[in-house]
Amino acid sequence: METLRLTEVDFKETKKITSVIAAYSGSFALDKDPLRFESCRERFATMWNANTEGLFFKHDSGQGQGIAAFIRKTEQIVHQTRYTQFALTNKNSILWIEPSKFWMRCRMRRSLFTILLRSGRMYRPDADNYEEALFSDVYIARTRYAVMRFLYGFTRYTGERPSGGHNLESRGWDAILAARGKTYFKQHFHAPKRRSYSPMANLQDEIWI
Repeated sequence: METLRLTEVDFKETKKITSVIAAYSGSFALDKDPLRFESCRERFATMWNANTEGLFFKHDSGQGQGIAAFIRKTEQIVHQTRYTQFALTNKNSILWIEPSKFWMRCRMRRSLFTILLRSGRMYRPDADNYEEALFSDVYIARTRYAVMRFLYGFTRYTGERPSGGHNLESRGWDAILAARGKTYFKQHFHAPKRRSYSPMANLQDEIWI
């Protein structure tokens, strides 16, 4: 994985939470009082869209800064300059997140984003254990080559689209890609239209070509 000097995350003003219904680490909630956390990513996928301002993420105590740093590093790896914004809350196990347009404009990216948030719980900025944290999540491990190709810069996805909604469970990143192979990933993950990709080595047999 590319070595980067991580840009320090500047947190927005602390966001106050007044009421929370019990939740598991790795759950998501919209900004509605009381906070009702959803533990299933695919059910949560039906609750938010490209116009959603932000979401709350439940984690173990004190993991918020590491999660924010992990997402920031991911955005740097894929050459983004407009970053996701974060706010700590008065609950040290809940983080407020305003995903950047990069994630929000595409439902497949939104699906991946929720998986990355879970991976970020394992990230330790002082140790910079990015790859260890990244592949700690089972959905990332099951779609390893798709994630690798995405992080190498092929972030424009043209394959099968996520489905579901209106109280029907969604099919997202894992459901669509887990059973696919390298050929599918090479056919359907492309460089952004504004940027071409030129390899630095003879890598024709690898996932990033």
